Amino acid sequence: MITVVANRLRVVFAQKPHPAYIFLLKVALLAALGWAVYHQVWSREDAASLFQTFAGHWAGSGKWLLWTAILLVPLNWGLETQKWRSLLRRFIPISFWQSYRAILAGVAISLFTPNRMGEYGGRVLAVDARHGWKAVLATLVGSMSQWLVLFSMGLLGLALFSSYVAFRNEAILPWLFAGGLVLVSLLAFVFFHLHRLPHWLRRLPFYLYFHRYVRVIAFVHRYRKRDLAKVLGLSVLRYATYSLQYFLLLHFLGVGISPLVGFAGISTLFLFQTSLPLPPVVGLLARGEAALFVWGQFSDQTLSILAASFGLFIINLTIPALLGAIVIVQTNVNKLLGYEKEEVKVDMGGL
Repeated sequence: MITVVANRLRVVFAQKPHPAYIFLLKVALLAALGWAVYHQVWSREDAASLFQTFAGHWAGSGKWLLWTAILLVPLNWGLETQKWRSLLRRFIPISFWQSYRAILAGVAISLFTPNRMGEYGGRVLAVDARHGWKAVLATLVGSMSQWLVLFSMGLLGLALFSSYVAFRNEAILPWLFAGGLVLVSLLAFVFFHLHRLPHWLRRLPFYLYFHRYVRVIAFVHRYRKRDLAKVLGLSVLRYATYSLQYFLLLHFLGVGISPLVGFAGISTLFLFQTSLPLPPVVGLLARGEAALFVWGQFSDQTLSILAASFGLFIINLTIPALLGAIVIVQTNVNKLLGYEKEEVKVDMGGL
């Protein structure tokens, strides 16, 4: 992926780009991110009402709930960092801080991409261009572990949630659960047998069309089951962390629900969000509507329900994305394109 991007960029820049072009590119990135955040956060028609809702509850005695949710943000992304780092270290050494910066850069780019696909592009900025595909492979495996947790907990949460709410088409629920269990079982089987994935791909009838990529995928044989089990455990901890953040925000904003109902509703919402192929910035409105459907069964505080989803987006994505934009601005683009490496080789050859 990073090789393709770099090659295309080098077609645009037939020679080493002028520093002014790189500067303008980074300024454009910051401007685009700033516009997206402003458009989603400050230009909303209900933005004033949502902020007033936060301010009103801030005056109460439950502000510690909000502070706790905010303080869990570094832990949330720290767990994601350690998960990705543990996978990437099977190929190359990388520090925790370097990994954390890459994660933040991925968050910034993911705000504009469906299902946060931009994370791949952001994380490859932390490694040399020749190792970019390894960063992508580690991200794919880490995402697979998080999907496994999301789908598993989502199905369990939906089962609990359906006992509280009467659905219009209840007849479809058994089929939905059956299909979900098959998907989770298949995903779990593939996840813990990744070392056999290249062999399975070679048996596909259209193998010749993508055989060049199998050599890259073949490196998954380096992951042992204990490595994958550790990654899955980190995914569970991360899921518990941002679920707790959402639960704390709901209670801070006066949506009083029990832990069991909270788990059922939050897991159902996250299952919906995972299945919704929209970038976070665009999908926030749809997620707000879904939140109203779920929590509207237990509370009539519409603004508080929307403010909870809005607040989770701000603290977990917007703020880290702004920090990630700084990381991208500090990135050496010439190194990414391979020009500095080439210059070093020429200089050494001259010696």
